[in-house]
Amino acid sequence: MDPAQRGAINATLSCPRFLFRASSNESRGGPAGNTAFLIDPLAKTDEAYSSRFTDLHWEDADLQLETHFGYQYKYASPFSSWSTSLLWVLVHAVRKAVVYHETDVLIYALDTEALVGQERVFSARRLVELLAVSNSAYTRDGWLKHVYKYSVGEYLIHGKLHEPDGFMAVSLDTLVEAGLFKSVPTLDLQARLDGLARQAALDAPDFSLESIERDKQRRQDTRKWSGLHQRIHQLRFAFFHVDKEYQEARRKVTKPNKKGYPIRKRDHRKPEPNNAMQCQSQNQNLPFGKTKIRGKEFWPLPQHYLEGLQALGKCFGEEWECTMTLALVSLRRRDLTSVAVQDVLSSLDGLPLKPTSQFDNDPSIHDHIEERMQFLHLLHRLRSRREDAEDVSDLSKDAAGGKEVVVPLA
Repeated sequence: MDPAQRGAINATLSCPRFLFRASSNESRGGPAGNTAFLIDPLAKTDEAYSSRFTDLHWEDADLQLETHFGYQYKYASPFSSWSTSLLWVLVHAVRKAVVYHETDVLIYALDTEALVGQERVFSARRLVELLAVSNSAYTRDGWLKHVYKYSVGEYLIHGKLHEPDGFMAVSLDTLVEAGLFKSVPTLDLQARLDGLARQAALDAPDFSLESIERDKQRRQDTRKWSGLHQRIHQLRFAFFHVDKEYQEARRKVTKPNKKGYPIRKRDHRKPEPNNAMQCQSQNQNLPFGKTKIRGKEFWPLPQHYLEGLQALGKCFGEEWECTMTLALVSLRRRDLTSVAVQDVLSSLDGLPLKPTSQFDNDPSIHDHIEERMQFLHLLHRLRSRREDAEDVSDLSKDAAGGKEVVVPLA
């Protein structure tokens, strides 16, 4: 590459603090290249890694990106794909097992601060933009537009990763045995597809227009549930969307008077509740135990549900338990000012928290992924909570003349 091309590639470098990944026996590198201790995308080939991606000729680099983004597994790719969204990775892992019947499905969590050589993490979306500039043929056939749309939150890591690179892997079977589908039942793709199949068996094929429409709708539902990006979009909308009907009902209506000036109707309805406890008492009939606050839907955190998420977090080991529990809590919209969230943070007080120097400047905030934003916010809250506790402890020591005084966390 010439200096201009090398600079264009380096401009796509972006390193979020935590990344997640799903792999199986059919992923790049095969079973030998996707283990709990090694990630080697070129394990099944005779290809060798270049020391840096920018060391390649521009044509070779362009071809590698094209084949990687196009899921052309017959060609070698030195990249492994990662995501800032744990929701995306969990849905992807379940699809690998249920739809494609792949085995050895693993879910990885990576702390890039421990990654050897951080200048090997690239933003997939920026690389796609670079492809659009370098080759207009991608833009004409619509392929690049499709990839660009679904590459939000995706990051590529160049080269081989070993155990010291700061990742942890847990099998999907282990998470399922620990209660993944019980804690997040909407991830249970097999149960949903079985339900659609049972319904199809009950409907007699009378070849009427109504029966044909039912079959068409059922096929569409099956594609939505088994399709990766469609399912992610469906879940995010269900977990994080703003209820427009509720907002419309709460909005004050205006009408013009005789002179054409707007007159605001007097609102005799009760004011909106200010906290989750009031909302919960006023919305007992909402589905799935949801709570609405200012037009947004929140999911409460009962103790048994929190214990289920913590059991899943423990599968990743003590070092990752705190981080993964917060990531699992963030899969749905939470009222971050509620007492329940404070209980979550207090339940994690005794667990080690990874160094938090990068939380405030994490580049993944620009991806605007709802569950990722909430995850970073909870990490920031937990860090602030522990820093405040340390400050209070230091003040207590000073007040006691150097003798330590136990101060309960707020």
